[in-house]
Amino acid sequence: MPHPPSTCTIEVDLTRVLWLTRGWCWNYVFVLKPLVGVGDAWANIQWRVFAGTLPAAVPHTVAGRIDDFHVERAFLATTFLDPQRRDIRGRAVTHHLVWFPPDERSARFVAPADWGPQLVAALAPAFDAAFALDLPGQDDGVDLDPSSEVARVFARELARVPPRLRLTGPAVMVYVLRPFEAKRIELPASPPKSPRTLARALLVWAATFAALLLLAFVLRRGS
Repeated sequence: MPHPPSTCTIEVDLTRVLWLTRGWCWNYVFVLKPLVGVGDAWANIQWRVFAGTLPAAVPHTVAGRIDDFHVERAFLATTFLDPQRRDIRGRAVTHHLVWFPPDERSARFVAPADWGPQLVAALAPAFDAAFALDLPGQDDGVDLDPSSEVARVFARELARVPPRLRLTGPAVMVYVLRPFEAKRIELPASPPKSPRTLARALLVWAATFAALLLLAFVLRRGS
């Protein structure tokens, strides 16, 4: 089994990154969406990638392959708690990042163990501008949709950042374990009835019909 180098450098194209996070008083939205296409909604992709993963202070990195209706793309993903930012209720902000490297059929990836925190730090000016947005009512349980305002402010500040980021640090090797396959759920067809079962059902129906005729005859004679 190959061993990763002690350090490594990756170049991340921001047009291939999916980033879900929250702000000071706005709930989780995608501040970055990739331009690459997949056969499923980004919310479903994010949920499947991080299902069963509990974010912590130390970044948790996973790799996999999306296989949705003839579209196959490998990804490297990480999730972690922001060491500094907290929302209006004092909760640590969670970041979920999914990167789709150009090598979409790779069986493993070597990347800095903290590539996620490095990316967030590199985009701090843009994120902080959106993070501080005060959207009234969001903390009062009102189901607002702040994504348009958040995206507008974030995109405006992101224009000042290079579209590609070089990230360097202690290396970690992550293997692509399995594809995330989209499944169409179909109801099973009813099994065919056996001749014996069908004959029994016909007999019961005939007996019931005869009983109804007899009852009608008796009632008629008694009237």
